[in-house]
Amino acid sequence: MGDPAVGKTALVQMFRSDGTHFQKNYTLTTGVDLVVKTVPVLDTNDSVELFIFDSAGKELFSEMLDKLWENPNVLCLVYDVTNEQSFISCTKWLEKVRS
Repeated sequence: MGDPAVGKTALVQMFRSDGTHFQKNYTLTTGVDLVVKTVPVLDTNDSVELFIFDSAGKELFSEMLDKLWENPNVLCLVYDVTNEQSFISCTKWLEKVRS
């Protein structure tokens, strides 16, 4: 979660591709992209299946996405280190999930 254009989709794509694909051009995410990836658990023979929802950062889409944010097991707040406002907005995004 995070403001528009902070790199949420780029991070998901890097994770999905094990670091081999980085999106060089910005494309507005509309709605949600579901990424499913099996990841090994370190020092075990086990693995877990992660379901990652890459969602739009624009307020325009927030009503549509509210159901996805109910009771997440993990939440990643993403901000742009060159944009202080995107860091400050992380509080707003966290409050959305908690409400």
